[in-house]
Amino acid sequence: MRTLLAMLGIFALAGCTIQMDQFLTTDYQIGAPKTVTVGSPMLTITSGTRWPHGDVVDQLTQMVFYGGITGSTLKLSYQEFSYQISRPTFTQDLQYDLAKSRTIKFRDITMQIDSADNSTITYRVTDGPLPVTPTHWNSGSFGITVENKKVVELLMKSAAIDAGFELGDVILSVDNVALTGDTTHDQNLVNVAPGARHEFKVQRGKSEITLVAD
Repeated sequence: MRTLLAMLGIFALAGCTIQMDQFLTTDYQIGAPKTVTVGSPMLTITSGTRWPHGDVVDQLTQMVFYGGITGSTLKLSYQEFSYQISRPTFTQDLQYDLAKSRTIKFRDITMQIDSADNSTITYRVTDGPLPVTPTHWNSGSFGITVENKKVVELLMKSAAIDAGFELGDVILSVDNVALTGDTTHDQNLVNVAPGARHEFKVQRGKSEITLVAD
C-alpha cells in the first residue's frame, strides 16, 4: 500500500534544490466500525507525490470492494488505478474463509469482520497505512509560513498570494490580534480559512501596510 511513498523527487533548478512532497489519504479510521453494501468499496487509499505548490506529479489509488459471501467464503476484489504513471489498471480477486478466522489480511491492511451477508458487510480496519499530509500544503490553508513573525514561505496559487503577501513581510496582527513571535501561535493565527474576510497589519520595509484577504 505504500508503493508510492518510497518515491521522492529532488530536482536542481538554478542552483536550488526543490523537494517534492509525499502524501497519503484514507477513507477509514483505525478501529472504527464501517458498513458497506455488496459492490461498494470497503476502503480507498490514495498516495503519491506532488510539488510544494500543489500540482500532483504521480498518484496511485488502491481500493478494496465487497463481493458478497458464499457459505463461509468471503469475496473481495482489489483494484488500483494510476495517474501519470505507465501502470495499467490492476485487479485481483480475493477470498477468505471466515470459518477459520474473522481477521483477514491483504498487503499491509488488517481487517476484523464483524458480520457479512450478501447484502452488507460490517468490519473494522485494525491496522493499515495512516494519512500523510505535508505541513506546508493543505487545500484549507491560507498558504503562508512565518518564523519570528516574518513570512518565510508562500504557496503558489494560494490565498496569501492573492492578498498581496511577499516574502520578508513582517506580520504584526491578524484581525487586530497581535502575533507574539511564538511559531505555533503565529502559524495558527496567520493561516486563516480562505473564503472569509481577514485584515492583516504588515510591516514591509519601513512602511506599515494593510492587506485584506477575502
